[in-house]
Amino acid sequence: IMTFQIQTDRGKGGTLRRKSGLWWIFGRQLADLRSLIAIFMFLFLLVMPIAMLILGRDIFTELANRHNVPYHEADGMTVVYYLGIPLRFNRAFFSFHLIVVTLSSVAVLVMGGSLFRPLYRRETVDFEWSLPLTKSQWFLGRALALVVGLSLVYLVNIIATSGIVYVWGLKEILGGYLLVYLKTYLSAIAFTGFSLVFFSLVGRLFDAIVLNIMIHLASPLMLLIMSNPYYIGDIRKQSSLHKLVWLFAPAFDTYREIAMDRNFLYYVILIVFWFVFGWFCAMKRPAEWGGRKSGSMRWFRSIQTFFSVAGGIIAGNLFYAFDFTSFQLHQTKLLRPAFIIGAILGAFLGQLISSAITGKTLQRVPSERTAKRRLHPVLYEWLWSLLGVVILYAVELVSQVI
Repeated sequence: IMTFQIQTDRGKGGTLRRKSGLWWIFGRQLADLRSLIAIFMFLFLLVMPIAMLILGRDIFTELANRHNVPYHEADGMTVVYYLGIPLRFNRAFFSFHLIVVTLSSVAVLVMGGSLFRPLYRRETVDFEWSLPLTKSQWFLGRALALVVGLSLVYLVNIIATSGIVYVWGLKEILGGYLLVYLKTYLSAIAFTGFSLVFFSLVGRLFDAIVLNIMIHLASPLMLLIMSNPYYIGDIRKQSSLHKLVWLFAPAFDTYREIAMDRNFLYYVILIVFWFVFGWFCAMKRPAEWGGRKSGSMRWFRSIQTFFSVAGGIIAGNLFYAFDFTSFQLHQTKLLRPAFIIGAILGAFLGQLISSAITGKTLQRVPSERTAKRRLHPVLYEWLWSLLGVVILYAVELVSQVI
């Protein structure tokens, strides 16, 4: 057995070949992802080029000819709006594109969860850290494998789609869509970096996925009803506050890529920021976090305030919307009793829901450390939710100014 090991570990020149390093872990993880890459590659092909073939050349050509860029209503062209402005590419791609964007976010979560799964089990964490790898190599190899896997899916899909469009003689509609497709891909890479932060911070894979989804649900709801509770807000608004909140919902922000006209520097900065931040979180992660409930970690307290603010804004505006006396009085919304009550209740509800999902303790646990604590954990949560109400009022005031 020893002879076999020596022979397989040595190269042709007799020198010992070390099986470790960044490229080794990258190749290993990319090979582990090949099944998932094949699955999502098939799904991308199914919802775009295969769906186009099922639809047929005649129907797709009719859609493309009826909805051309630029739009001229006088020439009989139909103006198709998305988020209040005309599409920046031919409408024939619209439905296929939205499904691709959705699948892209699912692919990031599924493939990322598969790559970082060893972090969440104590026995596998000890094994991974015992490998002849640095933490930086371990993280970067997986991050690179995730980016390459997603890139292969995007690349194969657009090559097949472009081939069909070219054969059908509609290559003039492809240029505008290729630019949107490229920026959508860059948005997906930004969401990948954002997800790596949670994969590196949390103690359970369940928490990483749920927290990611919760933030992506809370952020758009905050922005849509923050300015006015009686109608859906302008999703295209680009105030400083809106831009800041959209940073925490990059997957949902990808849907706006069809309407927003951004330069490539924006994507470069966003990608670099989230990947560097994810790398920093991975370097600071101790092995003892494996399997630990995220609600019991110190960093979660700062994240949880986000859910309190979201719950307060949603409930406060909902209560205010049903306060019909607000039409008769010229009192500001922030001073209305209905808004105040809703904000306090909503912030507390957001605090409790996020605590329950992430496993934060909501009952007294008899131990030496908690025996000295006079406040009940639920009352403790209530007091922390009041901080969310304070931030809520600050956000509402700022949103009315900028």
